[in-house]
Amino acid sequence: MINLSDIEEIIKIMGNPSDFGAENNSEAKQNYNNEKAYKRIYRDPDNRVIGGVCSGLGVYFNFDPIILRILFVVALLGFGTGFLVYIILWIVLPEAKTYAQKLEMRGKPVNVSNIGKKVKEEFNNVKNNINL
Repeated sequence: MINLSDIEEIIKIMGNPSDFGAENNSEAKQNYNNEKAYKRIYRDPDNRVIGGVCSGLGVYFNFDPIILRILFVVALLGFGTGFLVYIILWIVLPEAKTYAQKLEMRGKPVNVSNIGKKVKEEFNNVKNNINL
């Protein structure tokens, strides 16, 4: 089981994202923050109901996944094609498993700072769930 002392020890060894050289130089920092990140389409495992297809499409197209889910159900009941399209997308679209893939899915640059933020966010979510 990982606890806070383990995390603090890892931070001592690796350092904080702000400790890395590219962020110390103001010109490099400006170029680093302005880097163009491209979006990739993935299945979203964090907000999935069945396979994460609708939530992944929703993130990619900046669209509410509930509306997409309703459209798939209407296509299933009305035309009978919704199920087939959903299964094909489930097979074709990869699942965003790593933090880097989750950042790519949202169109954010994959760098140490963003990955560090994502790890801290996940740690806080787990901590809050354990405290409940």
